[in-house]
Amino acid sequence: MKTVKWAAIAALTFFISGIRAQRPVKYQLIKLAEKIILPPNTPAEAFDKTRVNGEVEERRMFGSFYDEMRKIGVELQTQSTMQIRQNNKQRQAGDQALEDGFGDMSTSEQAQYLKSHPQLQQATGVNSSMMEFASKMQDPAFKKKFDAMSDEEKAKLMMQYQKPQIAMNRKAHSQEGLKAVAEAAKLIGRFNEEYYKGGLTNFGKDLQAKEKQLDEKEELELKPVLAEKYRLLQKTGKGMSDADSRRLKEVMAQEWAIRNKTFEKKLSLYQSELRNLMTRFKLAAKPFDDFLARINYGGTLDAANEAKELSQLAGYQEGLLRVIIEIQDLSKNITVSAAQFCREKIEAEKGK
Repeated sequence: MKTVKWAAIAALTFFISGIRAQRPVKYQLIKLAEKIILPPNTPAEAFDKTRVNGEVEERRMFGSFYDEMRKIGVELQTQSTMQIRQNNKQRQAGDQALEDGFGDMSTSEQAQYLKSHPQLQQATGVNSSMMEFASKMQDPAFKKKFDAMSDEEKAKLMMQYQKPQIAMNRKAHSQEGLKAVAEAAKLIGRFNEEYYKGGLTNFGKDLQAKEKQLDEKEELELKPVLAEKYRLLQKTGKGMSDADSRRLKEVMAQEWAIRNKTFEKKLSLYQSELRNLMTRFKLAAKPFDDFLARINYGGTLDAANEAKELSQLAGYQEGLLRVIIEIQDLSKNITVSAAQFCREKIEAEKGK
């Protein structure tokens, strides 16, 4: 039964190292999703909205959005006064236990120590009664008697030792808190089903198919243009006449015009698909949004005793916030790509 002892030590070390309790924040995810910045209509507009000293700088267009998301992220990590007080008590109990040589104690000594330090029991999640059982199992006579028991007798005996642990868990984690976490987990599962399988997966498939159609159409339009461009480039140097030189510039301008036209169509496609994805997100996230509002974003739970539950709820909320950021990342990357294309086009035209 050494595992019980090591479990107590590991749990003690974990709490002493310090975890930051969290709680949900009063932001509607579906409202935040509406703040996502979509790609511009044209590459020229994308470059204009991201240009800084002639270079593409994404922060000019998207910086305010990401700054707000970071601000919300910081708020999600912020502990309430009650949570800080509770965590400090547990941390102090852990520090004292290490100072008292808890890790070097025998199992029976650890059981006695835990019995006299209930705050440490809460911090480690290991009850003194289970440590007492572990201590008894080190007695050969008791272990022999226990091994000879039927499974039913073993379960009945174990329940006697587990009752204080169950009572402690009920005290530390109310039915309301456990119920809230269970409901939240169910809603997140439903979100994953509706958004990822029904939304994001289809988004990727549909986008690839439509992009392929545009690329194939562009390829057909470019084929004669590129053939003429290649033929004229073969004459570069002494063999190129002024007429050929002028024609080469016209052909290259025609090439850029075709590519630009395709990019404009793609931007229109991206806008439409991203709007659909945002709609899918809002529909999938609304039940969780409504749930958080109903429990006043964790305000109905005891911030001291239910820090773990509040942290789980905040974790779910943070996960959905990350999905919003992922959608914005898609839009940002598309916009930057369009802006860079426009910049290359401008540079090529200057070189005529």
